[in-house]
Amino acid sequence: NHGHVENDESWHPVPKKIFDSMEPLARIGRLSLPWSMFAYPFYLWSRSPGKTGSHYDPSCDLFTPGERNMVLTSNAFMIGMLGVLTACTIKLGVAAMFNLYMVPYWGFVVW
Repeated sequence: NHGHVENDESWHPVPKKIFDSMEPLARIGRLSLPWSMFAYPFYLWSRSPGKTGSHYDPSCDLFTPGERNMVLTSNAFMIGMLGVLTACTIKLGVAAMFNLYMVPYWGFVVW
């Protein structure tokens, strides 16, 4: 939903009322390096503070009813990718997958 006129959440600052009510760990994770590098997957799972739902839930208010099948398709391919990564980790080992997948992923997310 990046660049979506109504649903974009990435570029809006958190209102002071919500910021003040955030737990200390949420503030640290949101506002300080290197922890903010790891926040993106958690954001996808639980959205921004003060909002409910998930980017993986087709009935979330982020999506229209017509987008339900697209969300389900995305979830199915994501589960398939997790299967591929698991198979590669079993075959190549944890250290190799960390270097080949996780380090570039973190670089991409931070960029």
